[in-house]
Amino acid sequence: MKRRNWLIYSAITAVLLSSCAQHTSIPTTQPIQPRTLGLLEVRFQDAGSATPTVTARFVPRNGASGISKQDLGNVDGMGIEIDLLSRSSFTLGTRGQPSGKRYITATWKVRNASQDGSTPSPVDRTNLSLVAVDTPSTINETAVTSLKKFDDSAANSALAEQILPINGLIHDPISGVVVQSNRADFQVYTEQELTTLPALPAGETALAYGYVVRNTDGSRTLPALPAAGQYDGVITLGVQYPLQTDPKDDPYSFSLMFEVMENTRTQVAISPEEDYTSALNRVNTNYGTAGYAVPADVREFCQVRVAGTNPLSPTVDLVNPDLSTGQRDACWNADVLGDGWAVVPNVTGNYRDAVLQSTGQLVAVTDSNLYRLQADGTVDTTFTPVLSAPNALTGVTVKKVMVLADDAILVAGHGQDAVNGNYTVFVEKFLSNGTPDTSFDGDGLALLSYSALDHHFLEDMNVQSDGKITLSGSVQPYLGATLTHTLPFLSRLNANGSSDVAFGDIRNISDGALDSYGFQHVIQSTGKIVMAGQRFFSPDDTNYHSLVRFDATGTLDTAFSTDGFAGNDFSGNGVLEAFSDDSVVVTNNAGDLQKYLAEGARVVAFSIPATSNFQVLDDQIYRFSGATIQRYSASGVLDGTFGDFELSRFGQALSPGRLNKTLEGKLLVATQQSAIVALGNTISATKIIP
Repeated sequence: MKRRNWLIYSAITAVLLSSCAQHTSIPTTQPIQPRTLGLLEVRFQDAGSATPTVTARFVPRNGASGISKQDLGNVDGMGIEIDLLSRSSFTLGTRGQPSGKRYITATWKVRNASQDGSTPSPVDRTNLSLVAVDTPSTINETAVTSLKKFDDSAANSALAEQILPINGLIHDPISGVVVQSNRADFQVYTEQELTTLPALPAGETALAYGYVVRNTDGSRTLPALPAAGQYDGVITLGVQYPLQTDPKDDPYSFSLMFEVMENTRTQVAISPEEDYTSALNRVNTNYGTAGYAVPADVREFCQVRVAGTNPLSPTVDLVNPDLSTGQRDACWNADVLGDGWAVVPNVTGNYRDAVLQSTGQLVAVTDSNLYRLQADGTVDTTFTPVLSAPNALTGVTVKKVMVLADDAILVAGHGQDAVNGNYTVFVEKFLSNGTPDTSFDGDGLALLSYSALDHHFLEDMNVQSDGKITLSGSVQPYLGATLTHTLPFLSRLNANGSSDVAFGDIRNISDGALDSYGFQHVIQSTGKIVMAGQRFFSPDDTNYHSLVRFDATGTLDTAFSTDGFAGNDFSGNGVLEAFSDDSVVVTNNAGDLQKYLAEGARVVAFSIPATSNFQVLDDQIYRFSGATIQRYSASGVLDGTFGDFELSRFGQALSPGRLNKTLEGKLLVATQQSAIVALGNTISATKIIP
């Protein structure tokens, strides 16, 4: 039973709810010390009637007497007084079918006073929440207990996992079920967020949902010292369950168990019965007028744990997911984290790149290690390769990881030789399972044999159809201890890691420039190599950013744009991507994207707004700007259906890494996220609907 939730973030708060309902986080105004106020039993009887009987009482602990009146109990002399305002019940759909459901809603008014109303609280109470709990008396590790049929016999225990929380609903003859904005108090939590809630007594386990008291003014704080009869808060509990084929098998009575607690988390859930737009309007109306920041971000979650003790326990869909183009696939990896993210915890080194193997597994690399996520998003704990380059070089920086046709893995970068101090380029090869491929240059690690006095800095690596490996970047040659000038380089290794002597160890491209720099390169279908570079000329001190092309032997191809060079105003970041027809796109000095045909002629009508990074995938251009991803056609037209995808998690805007296309055609993007509680520095990945 899998279900998705959404969270709507406030611009201020950093944490929200989990599962498959949409949620909105509204920032708190007065942080408090979280604490538990007691165990509350909410009982529904005569559930099949239009006005079922609903009562609430605190369950006695340590021999104390329980409270059978309709109020929240008194804990340490400081309870909450409530009175039942309304309750309702209705059915929709056909019995025995997925559409056949009963919906029950109950609303109480809440006063910040002791249970009997005699003692007003001397302090404000914020985010007073009812969190569902599994107790020794509940059924199948759910929050449900005392589940009975009309004849007082036990109902089917499997129904306990099907009594699901919802917002307050009404029945509309035209629209069906409609969420009432003034009765929408349902919320859900991520597994991580549950760990931040107050500690529970022994024998209890928090489930990933609950309800929250709200002030009638739209805030989440009940003021101190209310007057007699002054009920500043309200809370609505809603549940739904399936109609059985035989009415005699329907639940007639049941209870739900909640821990009542104060906490610092302010958030709102959007249930499956409302669409995102209407829910956002509700949140803006209810909370924007109360002085809270208008929610600015949305986080989707796929599952909510309604039973058991861990995320692999039974979970249920609590909202209708948005699986339209440009939305996250919140159901990926839902069994583990419940929010559509896959996380490799406690990684070592800076995340650099990630690529998919043919099995759908994602190989990610840092400056020191490789990690792998399974196709379902779980971490592959059997995959534990460690880079050898940091043993041979210091200050290692990885620039790219690639997967070959047999799923073998190539990692390339540069580092400083500890003996002579020069920077050199390295390429490591691993078998598909992460074992070093010792047939590659003898030990799995190839160090390019350049002059011991020169510094070489890698920018890019590609693999030709014959398996040969091309490498590009910049070199700083020295005469003795004197740096002469910087030049681009293009080198090639054989598939076994040895130097390709026929190509030449290095191709310096100066063209009379005082300083030149090499950046990324692409391999055209003809086998020719196009590289982005920068040239600096005197006496006018002008930087020329241009493309240069070589044939398969490494010879400058003067047929490319008449002299081997194309363009003169490319950006120094050197991002270069190719289309299937061998045309390429690069950035100019202003950062705008420009397109050139296969033979070097510029497409003048093509222009995409400035950006520091972009990628071509399936002949579509993905423009990265901070945490935002946009999509353009190969002709430079913005794809409005994709929208502006924002990559964020836990309120942090994240910089997208390389996009990979999964076996089912979705976009998989990985990024680095630091200092996550209990997870440390992570590589986090999520899927986007293309």
